Amino acid sequence: MLDPCHVGQILWQGKQVSDAQVPRFRSQCIYLHQRAAMLEGSVEENLKLPYQLANHRSLQYDPEFIVDWLKQVGRDEEFLRRSSDDLSGGERQMVALLRAIQLNPQVLLLDEPTSAVDSGTESIIEELIDRWFRAESDRAFVWVTHDRAQASRMGDRQIIMEAGALQKEGGHAG
Repeated sequence: MLDPCHVGQILWQGKQVSDAQVPRFRSQCIYLHQRAAMLEGSVEENLKLPYQLANHRSLQYDPEFIVDWLKQVGRDEEFLRRSSDDLSGGERQMVALLRAIQLNPQVLLLDEPTSAVDSGTESIIEELIDRWFRAESDRAFVWVTHDRAQASRMGDRQIIMEAGALQKEGGHAG
């Protein structure tokens, strides 16, 4: 629920989301833009940023969690000290993804998270999302992509839109 719902309703865990529940809903349903936003400062400062927001103040930054995930993508603790200004587009996407998954959301809304990265980084991002998704049974993601092969690799269900209309719905091709 990024914008107010004008028609229909939004259900979360089987119940309609009321205005009072929007902050909790948003803390469990995280949107990742196709162009990752980074603030000036280090990678670690960008990873700590969500904990300053009211919805996440009860949570605590866990550097061990982050280092474990960084190792999965071939990075070490030194990466945390890099300036956000020095990151490539793919590295920015990885940091934004880590910034989201460290909050343990139930849903990720992914707006073409690999559209501006090379194939190696694309594989890394896909692996990170797959690892996050499989870590707990109550997680889900919605992945918007123009790459039908990626949709088949990453999703159990594909919904194809053309000219703003649903054209086809299907299951996993593999």
